Amino acid sequence: MNYKIIINTLLSLSVLACSELPKSMQATQTIGRFQVQNDVVTDTRSNLMWSRCLLGATWNGTSCEGKPSEYSWQQIHNLVKTLNYADYSDWRVPSLEELKSLADSESSAPMIKIFYLNPTVFPMPNCQGTKSGLGLNNDGHVCWHWSSTTIEGSKHYVWIMYFGYGHGSANYEADRFALRLVRNNR
Repeated sequence: MNYKIIINTLLSLSVLACSELPKSMQATQTIGRFQVQNDVVTDTRSNLMWSRCLLGATWNGTSCEGKPSEYSWQQIHNLVKTLNYADYSDWRVPSLEELKSLADSESSAPMIKIFYLNPTVFPMPNCQGTKSGLGLNNDGHVCWHWSSTTIEGSKHYVWIMYFGYGHGSANYEADRFALRLVRNNR
C-alpha cells in the first residue's frame, strides 16, 4: 500500500474542506430570534430573510463596510427587479410592518428606551445625534429605510422608518434614503 499517495490525498481533501464554502453550506450563528449567515439574516419569527447591511455597504466578515447608498423610491423598485444579492434574485422592498418587526423594543439605550436594530445582527451607521443643529443624524439619510408602503390617498408619498428613534414618517418619493433588502425565506 502506498502511504505517500494516501497521505497526499488526505491533505488535498483537508485543504478543500478548509476553503470557502458555498453560502448554503456556511455556518449559521443564532442571535436571539435571528439566524445570521454572513451577509444575510433570517428572522425565525417571520421567516423573512434580510440583507445584513444596507444596500451599498458590504459585509466584510465582521461589520458593514462603506457608506450605504441612498436611492429614490422609484430607483429602489427598478433596482430590486434586476438585483442578485447573496445568490438570490427575489429580493424586494420591505413593507412598513416588516421593517417595524425588526425593531428591538426590549432593549434600552442610556437614559431613554428606543427602538433600534440589534447592532450585532444588523450593523448600522450612527443613528443617534445631531448634525449642525438640523436634527439630522450623523450619517444623513442612511438611517431612514424605505418601505414599500404608500400613504393612502397620496400618489407621491411613502412610509419610511427611522431606527435611531424608532418611528415612521411620510416622505416624498423623490427623496433619497437607504434600503434594507428582504425576501420570503422558502
